[in-house]
Amino acid sequence: MRPNSRIDARSCCAAALVSLYVALFVQPPVMADENASASREIEAERFHQQVEPMLREHCYPCHSHAAGQMENGLALDWKSGWVEGGDRGPAIVPGKPDDSLVVRAIRHVDPDLKMPEEQLDPAEIETLVEWVRRGAFDDREITPIAKDAQPWWSLKPLASPPIPVVRPAAETGTIETGTVKVDAVTP
Repeated sequence: MRPNSRIDARSCCAAALVSLYVALFVQPPVMADENASASREIEAERFHQQVEPMLREHCYPCHSHAAGQMENGLALDWKSGWVEGGDRGPAIVPGKPDDSLVVRAIRHVDPDLKMPEEQLDPAEIETLVEWVRRGAFDDREITPIAKDAQPWWSLKPLASPPIPVVRPAAETGTIETGTVKVDAVTP
């Protein structure tokens, strides 16, 4: 056997092993994107069908814009509300249910933090804990508007205000403009 043929055989074996490793363990980016998209759809469905209805029923009465109150500064009706949290800090730590205030509150393990007042069913608690454990998917990015909120004046359409009717000064020296009477000033 020639010395160079031995190196060629090693090179061929190494190349074959690298190719096999890449084929088995490295997914092409297209497959990874498809998997991520499918996973996102599953998490969105789980959130909107299981988690959000529980939040709406048990948490929104005290922690939402629609209710007009956010006890302890915590809003749970949009993602940024629980990310920023309230007076005690972030309410949910994605992937870490034991570090999340919401999980501690619904488990009723802390005597100073029991919410809602009546403890949830164990199945509901497990649904919320699993949601946090899986990363707390929440696609609610728009800030909710309180039901009694007035829209900003700058976002209202332009309108021409009515021109007030001015009546000449009467002998009493008052000018009437609509419903306001102003004393006339004489030079």
